[in-house]
Amino acid sequence: MAAHTHDASHAPEVAQQASTNVLDTGLLLRWFVGILVFVVALVIIVSVYFRSVASRVRAERVETTMSSREANVAKAAAEAVLGVNGQPATYSWSDAQAGTVQLPLEQAMRKVVDQRSGGKGQ
Repeated sequence: MAAHTHDASHAPEVAQQASTNVLDTGLLLRWFVGILVFVVALVIIVSVYFRSVASRVRAERVETTMSSREANVAKAAAEAVLGVNGQPATYSWSDAQAGTVQLPLEQAMRKVVDQRSGGKGQ
């Protein structure tokens, strides 16, 4: 068996391998801080965006619901003029000069049936 001799020419390679296995903690720290700053900035941006969208949706709901006092007053006035579901509750003048009146739909249908049947309605 041949004896293995340690050659001096291999010494720089061993020293170079040993230096590459050393951890650069400064580089790791910079990467950690960079990633941390990125994540914090992303969370802040997403929360600001969510609040703006949520407030816009909330404002749209408030504007379209009939919960305000003005909307309830307007609804009551419209029901007084047009009746519930757009049908007048009683007889009223639509245009007095033209001689037209508004009447509930069911009563109008009964009058038409009476007229068509020659007054022989139920």
